Amino acid sequence: MSRAARPALAWIAPALLAFGCSDPGPTKADPQPVPDSGAEGGGSGDGTGAADGADDTAPVELPDCAPLRMSLASHLRQEELPRRTELEQAEHGAGVGDFDGDGDLDLFIAYEGGSLLAFNDGDAHFTLDDTWTMDGGPLPAANVANLIDIDHDGDLDVYLGRSRGGPDLLLTQTAPGAFTSVEIPGTETGTRSASWGDVDGDGDLDIVVAARPWNLREEDFLSGEVEGQANHLILNEGGRFVQADDRLPTAENHGVTFQALLFDADEDGDLDIYSANDAGYQVVPNQLWRNDGAGRFTNDPDCDCDRPMYAMGGAVGDWNDDQRPDLYISNIGPQLLLASDPPTWADMTLAAGALIPQEPEHMTSWGVGNTDLDRDGHDDLWVTFGALASGTEDSFGALPGTEAEWYDAEAQQDVVLRGLPGGAWQREESIGLESSPGRQRSVVFGDLDGDGDHDAVVVGKHEVRVWRTEGGCETGLKVRIDGPARSPHGHHARVTVTSGAGRSTRWMLPERMHGSDDPELVFGLHGLPSADRVEVRLADGTTFAQDDVPAGLLIVPWD
Repeated sequence: MSRAARPALAWIAPALLAFGCSDPGPTKADPQPVPDSGAEGGGSGDGTGAADGADDTAPVELPDCAPLRMSLASHLRQEELPRRTELEQAEHGAGVGDFDGDGDLDLFIAYEGGSLLAFNDGDAHFTLDDTWTMDGGPLPAANVANLIDIDHDGDLDVYLGRSRGGPDLLLTQTAPGAFTSVEIPGTETGTRSASWGDVDGDGDLDIVVAARPWNLREEDFLSGEVEGQANHLILNEGGRFVQADDRLPTAENHGVTFQALLFDADEDGDLDIYSANDAGYQVVPNQLWRNDGAGRFTNDPDCDCDRPMYAMGGAVGDWNDDQRPDLYISNIGPQLLLASDPPTWADMTLAAGALIPQEPEHMTSWGVGNTDLDRDGHDDLWVTFGALASGTEDSFGALPGTEAEWYDAEAQQDVVLRGLPGGAWQREESIGLESSPGRQRSVVFGDLDGDGDHDAVVVGKHEVRVWRTEGGCETGLKVRIDGPARSPHGHHARVTVTSGAGRSTRWMLPERMHGSDDPELVFGLHGLPSADRVEVRLADGTTFAQDDVPAGLLIVPWD
């Protein structure tokens, strides 16, 4: 796209309730495109938030923020959920999105007993609805729900990942309350998560499917005879999905993978894959697969990121303010924070304060999500915890990478690591999560009560908890990408916001382990009325920049 053809950014002013300021009505500002040469522009990066060329000698005085608290708004228990199929070794997931068009975010719950929807009353209280259909019958059992408007008709469709019992399904809304399904070829082996992105550069969204056998037993791990299976690459050929596993590195593609993180690891303009693998000591460790630019992948043995773990999930973010993606990976035992240090990756878990000590109530971590919960300008991490099968702790010490004194408590507590300036982390104590321990598995985010910050949906073995965010800072900037039909939510756009609170970079990566966020990024402004600068780089390379952006909602049109 030529510079002259680049569209203006659409600025939507905040509501009084959401951001604590008056509503002057919609406004529009002229964009300031970043030069085509690829120069990054933006603030000084010194934490003052001053835009280039501005007087940055005096630090910005930041307002005080309230302590972060999480309040349990809804708790959907096992006895309320359907049981149309068996629940043996079941895992579950959820996607966040507006299904009934009332402006509130609803839930699609991928449940092994039979999937269903839960509708929001506008205040993060949810009512279950088991009346929606697929091909005229009830919604099937599933454990992954990615929400995406794949046909760009204004309503949400669903990618259903299934751990057993058949291939994954793409559900397209054909009428309110009714889906029509299409099978995704080659995905019968047990899906644990799916990631969407244009891996072959043809402009549409392809799918990387993380596959893990559902029936692995404890004795398989102890004997070292764990068998993995291939992850899948599903190419989108003009709306027709085609299996292309031969484009993945054949010799290494037989792990026990919970999540395949799809992102531009080396910032060369194409999407790479980081495979977070369970049984990394027995089968295949975590690996980075680099894209050749045409959607063919090779393993990178020299990245220093091929770590053996019992990895479950992970998150991508820029936590040391170098505008390069970093990784946080969950585990049975110590978690792992890898900071990009081209051409390798550095283990910064201890140095950054990102290690959650191994205690019975914090032993096995699963899905991970990152967002600015308290809107202070720094990404926070939500790490879910939940026990394995009963008695598994008896194997600790016999399993490589574990200690004999570890104990996997039946009820475990999620942890929020609050981001601090300079890429450090601080574990948040007594914020409300300790009131509801359980066997959590995944977390997804969305503004469920319409107050401008991100709330959390945590899915456990047989229950769903909805956590409303309270406290924190008063102002923030929400960013959505109005993408074209072939990428409706602006997947893999990079957004950098500079303010008096510092500089924060995030990528539009809505898919999580077992589910998906509402595709809206939240950047905290630490109580300030505006951001100094916003820079956006879309996945096709188009770039925008705008100074003096008021708090509220920013919609970036793709074309």
